[in-house]
Amino acid sequence: MEQTTTRFLERSSDAIVVIRLADGAVLGSNEAFFAVTGHPHHELVGRHVGDLLVSLRAAQGDGPVGAPVGLWTRAGELRCGQLSALVVDVGGQRHSVCAIHEVRDPTPVERRSAARERCARIVAAGGSPLAVATSVLRALGESLRWEFGALWLTAPASRTMRCAAVWRSPLADLVSLEEASRQSTARFGVGLVGRAWRDRRAVWVSNAMLEPDPERLDQLGGELVYGWFGFPVWAAGELVGIAEFFSREVREPDEDILRMTEQLGGLLGAVLEHAGRRPESTGAASEPEAPEIVRGASQAAAETVATMAAWEAPVAAATDPSPIPTGLTLKAVSRRTGIPAATLRTWERRYQFLRPERSSSGYRLYGEQEVARILKVKQLLHQGVRIGEAMATVARAS
Repeated sequence: MEQTTTRFLERSSDAIVVIRLADGAVLGSNEAFFAVTGHPHHELVGRHVGDLLVSLRAAQGDGPVGAPVGLWTRAGELRCGQLSALVVDVGGQRHSVCAIHEVRDPTPVERRSAARERCARIVAAGGSPLAVATSVLRALGESLRWEFGALWLTAPASRTMRCAAVWRSPLADLVSLEEASRQSTARFGVGLVGRAWRDRRAVWVSNAMLEPDPERLDQLGGELVYGWFGFPVWAAGELVGIAEFFSREVREPDEDILRMTEQLGGLLGAVLEHAGRRPESTGAASEPEAPEIVRGASQAAAETVATMAAWEAPVAAATDPSPIPTGLTLKAVSRRTGIPAATLRTWERRYQFLRPERSSSGYRLYGEQEVARILKVKQLLHQGVRIGEAMATVARAS
């Protein structure tokens, strides 16, 4: 069976991934899956399929019979395709061999469906409120094609807001926007966030560079952002914050996205109000009755999509999710410190001096502490200290 499956994976032109239905673990994939998503085989084995696929049931409509599915690429982009599957019984365990074909860019309806499905999964998993909020920002940004998201929360007994959580796409170098957001204060009725706060409703601006927002946009230097929208976050009937998103493109208002914002604002508010609370298990995640050894392709595809929600619950109940890695990209650190990116990679590889985290897309992410250590080494090098001794000195002081 293993040799037959391997030959099938290698010869198929469709993107194929093999999943264990009991827990959603990825068991294998083929070269076509790598070509479509950028995920190499060795990085997929053991991962949860919810990181790679998202059901698009709400987007199916009256189209041709099939199971529409979204695929997340290694760079965090959404692609869509039709899912065909075979469910096989191997050694008493049920596996789904999923073939995704007709891969293409998603429609606006599919993007919105992916956003809803992914946000529901994140909230169901629970965790610290700001980690969950950051994950929701990321899910919305990647699904709906925005490049920067931030959550602003009201300061107690004050008519100001502060930036509490940020997500930015690794494909967009918006470091200055993140820094300006974290250092700024939003005032009631002033700037983009203040306007949405004052109006107590979702606001869409096609070209933010034409809007006065001196607290942030005037500090971006060469960075340019255009499309913007923000919406209120509600908890217990009170406006507690504003969620916002930026794009580097001019974007005209999307009424369907705006109609989603009331639901999304309530979802984020519930996350903040009920920090880390998880719903009790309802038994919905239990494995369906054992099927025949191999089901028909269309029936198996429907079963595979239907069990996506079931895959998520056991994982969420068994482990506390780690916070989403955040930080500066290698390019941003190089720009801030004046040290070439190639040199920083050498320091990491040869001296093990740097230990950056990795985003889900594989990008290096450096915290402020790492940046400070780099700058200390740079200072010692300018004083004539040898590279190895400089790193040892900084390491001892850390």
